[in-house]
This record gives sequence, structure tokens and C-alpha cells, in this order.
Amino acid sequence: MKGGLLLVAICCAMAVSARAAEVITTKVPTDHGVQLFRWPKLTPPPGWHQDMAQSGAQGVNALAPDGSTFDKADTVIYAKAIYIPGQSRVRDLKQLINEDRDAFRKSDPAVGISQLDTLESRAGLDFQIYSFASPAQPDWEAVAYGEDQDYFFLFVLSSRTEAGFRANLSTFQDLVRSY
Repeated sequence: MKGGLLLVAICCAMAVSARAAEVITTKVPTDHGVQLFRWPKLTPPPGWHQDMAQSGAQGVNALAPDGSTFDKADTVIYAKAIYIPGQSRVRDLKQLINEDRDAFRKSDPAVGISQLDTLESRAGLDFQIYSFASPAQPDWEAVAYGEDQDYFFLFVLSSRTEAGFRANLSTFQDLVRSY
């Protein structure tokens, strides 16, 4: 009997550790033919919805506050998945983060960049969260970077106002944890 319980416990532990991050692959017709877009499968937080039109147009899982659209809202959340075998330029998550930080600095040398947190998702992925704030532009962002064996994941909270950024940061962090 003890052996049977041990086997059940081992199988349960393996099932928990084998939780996979879910990715949706979508084919979107464009002016250049059909493109494949990949994004994390998410349940929008309460008070938010997926804007399917903008998800297809932008190639991301585009979330907007209820009562608004992704392209009109002051604060939005979006997520994308980059298929690692499908690209050869980025070798690891550290390189992806560094390139992102360099791109922010190139577009605005005065941008403030700080690491906010490291969060673990429900699927067991570690996400490093960085904030990017520009004194010259009304733009506040938090980017959560994560990876598994097949994908790099980017979750982004983007706001045109500091108040919107601060009011939605915990919602964003909860969304990352729920993935």
C-alpha cells in the first residue's frame, strides 16, 4: 500500500512540474501573405478584455480595460511569445533583456530603467520585471521577461500616464503570476 501511495505522489508531482505555458498560434492575413503570430494564452483580469482586432493587427495578445479598445485606452497590457527555434538571433533571455534595454536607451537616453521584481508564474516560469519611464515622453512601461524550452515570453504594461501605470501595476503582476 505504501508503494502505491508513493507512486501516486510521484505521478502528481510530475504532473505539477510538467505544467506547460500555453501558447496560441494564429494565422493572420496581411498585405505580405499569411503571417503566424504567437502569444501566451491568457485569461484577462477582471475589468479587462482581449481586443481581438488589435491582437491580430499587432501580433500580440492585446488586452484593454472594459469600455475601451486597445488603441484608445490610456493603459493597456499585451503579451507575445517568441518561438526560439524559429529565430536565430537571440541566444538567451539575458540577451533579449539587454537588447530591449539598449533600444529604450537609444530612443530616449534619459529613460529610467529599473528591475522591479522576479515573479514565478503558475506554470513555474520565472519572470524578471523591469520598468521603463521616460521623463521626455508620456510613457511608462513594465516588461516581464520569461522563457521556457521553446519560447521567450514578454508581458507588457504600457500607460500614457503615471497614474494609470501605478493603478494597474498590481493587476499586471497578478496576470504574470497567473500564467
